[in-house]
Amino acid sequence: MNDLTFITPEINWTVLGMPAFLMIWAMLVLIVDMFTSDRRILLTLSLIGLGVTAALGALDYGATISGFSDMLVFDKFGVLVNWILLAGTALTLLIAFDYMPRQNLSQGEFYPLVLFATSGMLFLVQSTDLVTIFIGVETLSIALYVLTGFAVPQFKSGEAAIKYLLLGGFAAGFLVYGIALIYGMTGKTNLAQIAAELSTWQSTGRALDDPILLAGVGFVLIALGFKVSMFPFHAWTPDVYEGAPTPVTAYMSVATKGAAFAAMLRFLNVAFPALKPEWQLLFGLFAAATMAYGNIVAVAQSNLKRMLAYSSIAHAGYMLLGVLAASEKGISAFTVYLLAYTLTNLGAFAVLIALENRGMPVFELSDLRGLGKRSPLLALAMTVFMFSLAGVPPTAGFASKFGIFRAAWDANLDYLAIIGVVTSVISAFFYLRVIVTMWMRDAEATEPQPTYATASLSFGVIVAVIGIIAVGILPNIFTDLAKALVLTVAP
Repeated sequence: MNDLTFITPEINWTVLGMPAFLMIWAMLVLIVDMFTSDRRILLTLSLIGLGVTAALGALDYGATISGFSDMLVFDKFGVLVNWILLAGTALTLLIAFDYMPRQNLSQGEFYPLVLFATSGMLFLVQSTDLVTIFIGVETLSIALYVLTGFAVPQFKSGEAAIKYLLLGGFAAGFLVYGIALIYGMTGKTNLAQIAAELSTWQSTGRALDDPILLAGVGFVLIALGFKVSMFPFHAWTPDVYEGAPTPVTAYMSVATKGAAFAAMLRFLNVAFPALKPEWQLLFGLFAAATMAYGNIVAVAQSNLKRMLAYSSIAHAGYMLLGVLAASEKGISAFTVYLLAYTLTNLGAFAVLIALENRGMPVFELSDLRGLGKRSPLLALAMTVFMFSLAGVPPTAGFASKFGIFRAAWDANLDYLAIIGVVTSVISAFFYLRVIVTMWMRDAEATEPQPTYATASLSFGVIVAVIGIIAVGILPNIFTDLAKALVLTVAP
């Protein structure tokens, strides 16, 4: 009988510090929730946890450290994306603070659940192994399934949670199957080791276009494509976004996309640069279809939540251009785009939350009639968010789209850059329609409609507006910062 030796992986708490601390802090918040119903304490504790987690990333800022048998990495790219996700989470908690009790959703578990999901996202962003990618995806997904159904017994919330759970289960199956096929062909799960094994294949004349290997790569990308709502794996998005509580929808539309795209970027650029022509061609077609489908279908939507859902599908296509460029410029453009999209989309949902009363959701376009007169500051903020989503200068949306299209053009993906520009023009129709409705259409209701621009929500909206204007006016500062931070992820 052969002796079996259990090898304990090297434990490096610097590498695991950000996701591990946030996970432990979420457990602390959960325990505190058992002894107090004061939401201000839970919000304050959650924001402190997010701030300390961000500070942990700054302690070893600039270093590149691997740990746990090279299954996780602490590098500049991971820290920057984690900071964006943490900022998005903080904004989500701020805009949700008064919304949840107003909708009779006062359960304190909301705060630790959001922190658990964010912890999984940080873990996913730092993953450099197929096993840790799976753990990260499932950690964030389980918390999101619960958050989607947080408004139960509301029928739409329950329906959305069940749909998300079932389709998410199928996506997890694809992920596991893809990992198994890749491991079966290469004998590796570490991304860098997979790349080295494929390099050996090339040096010995072995073909890389093995159908089993390609199927494994495709299955993993299907699972990640499901998380980012990439066409044709987007079918769950409109129903889940419409049924989930609005702050949860806002959170999912930015944070989940950011983490999954970061994992996709590492997966393709680190493990499979040898198959770059194949995945650039295939996913270039998916990116084109995602941009076209999301924008064209959004034109026909009168429900604002569904319009933003289809808009998020389109923006997934734009972010995919940064991944497909497979260059430092593409990675830099993707990072700036993620920052701009996070601020913009959370801000747009925050305005909807400010208008949403208990049992009286404000999701139809006609509900925004006359908003410019009854709440001009909210209308002005929404105008900034719509201009940014449309890519109008001098907003962050314009600077980030310009960077994404230029990166795609320089990577000889000029057809995708052109499609991106054309679909952006189409999107201007439904974004500008919102602005026209707010400022140029009179309200239908005879009674004044209340607004709920509370202090925490107003603070979140102001931060989002300032961030959008700052990135739009001074894009070079953020672009140069992203260039300096993401070099280590490039092959």
